[in-house]
Amino acid sequence: MCASQMDHVVAGAGLLDRRGHLQAVRAGVHRRDERDLLRVRTTYRRPREDADVYRIRAPRENIRRPFLDNLETMNDMATRPRFYDTLTTNCTTGAFMHTRVNPDAPAWSRRIRFSGYVPDYLYEVGRLDTARPSPSSSASRS
Repeated sequence: MCASQMDHVVAGAGLLDRRGHLQAVRAGVHRRDERDLLRVRTTYRRPREDADVYRIRAPRENIRRPFLDNLETMNDMATRPRFYDTLTTNCTTGAFMHTRVNPDAPAWSRRIRFSGYVPDYLYEVGRLDTARPSPSSSASRS
């Protein structure tokens, strides 16, 4: 099915130990929009988390390319699982590395390694909607 015909995105990941035994599985179906994803953090997780939504400022193709690159990586991992060091690789660094397929991707910053600093970094480089206050000023209000 062509990606433009899909109504839903389904994603899952399994963690294997060194012997190849499945240790954990996470999956999600997001039916409508980012509110489904946010609801997990703000309603179902314990303790509940605060969350803000910032629109990404990028052409559609700059969103599509990393998404397809991520799918390619997932398909590759289905046949060749990888192990990684959580000090240097996590969900944030992984997502950032997929943006490298874009010609105008933001430069690497040590803030990418620590996910709590990523929103401010992306705001500073103009990748988030700057019509709203910066993420750190939103966090200081709560």
